[in-house]
Amino acid sequence: MLSSRVLPIPLFFLLRRFAEEKFAGLADKSHARKKVRKVDISTIQEIKKLSENPDIGAYRVSAALEQMDIKLSRSTCRRYLSINRKPDHLRR
Repeated sequence: MLSSRVLPIPLFFLLRRFAEEKFAGLADKSHARKKVRKVDISTIQEIKKLSENPDIGAYRVSAALEQMDIKLSRSTCRRYLSINRKPDHLRR
């Protein structure tokens, strides 16, 4: 069984943060993403519309989105297609 314990911060990073920020650097910090995500709700909806056709794959979805001036990689399209599609045994 896997434990759900939190791993300690490596000492090097803690000491570097303490040197830069003094005692304020000792508090826990968020590791959340700080950049703006590339895919917004409208893009996800377009992928969902395109995913209704079970024969269309990530490459074709990427090409169709590029025609709509939405630039996404194949792997990003594949990830969102897998979220929106049902498994093969549930399609029938």
